Amino acid sequence: MSNADDIDSKTVTVENKPEASVPCEKIQEVIFDYLSHELNNDMSWLVREHLKNCKSCAKEASKLSKTMDMLKTTPSPVVSEHLKPSIRKRLQRAILHPFYEWIYVHRRLVAWFTALLITALILIIAFYFRTQPEFTIYWLK
Repeated sequence: MSNADDIDSKTVTVENKPEASVPCEKIQEVIFDYLSHELNNDMSWLVREHLKNCKSCAKEASKLSKTMDMLKTTPSPVVSEHLKPSIRKRLQRAILHPFYEWIYVHRRLVAWFTALLITALILIIAFYFRTQPEFTIYWLK
């Protein structure tokens, strides 16, 4: 983990757990995952023990926890009932899947590209069958 002369590291010891030294920067990288309960037991223990002994990291964790709580209580935005149905549908499509919105906005380009691709595919297949003697349709000669 870290050298003993590392100024930013904290050393933690607890019964049944090995001594661990983790720099504050590493802890701050995983604080969000810790607060979201996404860390494994050993890593959670390291973060928890570090937060008990490091006031600056505990302060950052507290601020992040308050922010997360505030975001959880913030209501989701609601589309106004006064919008035209077409605008509302387009907004919902853009929010749910931006790629579909891109296709809708560029629908003419997508249509031309699709037509060109299908035409090229038909020509390639026709050329292939035309040049193969076993696939030649005799009445097309």
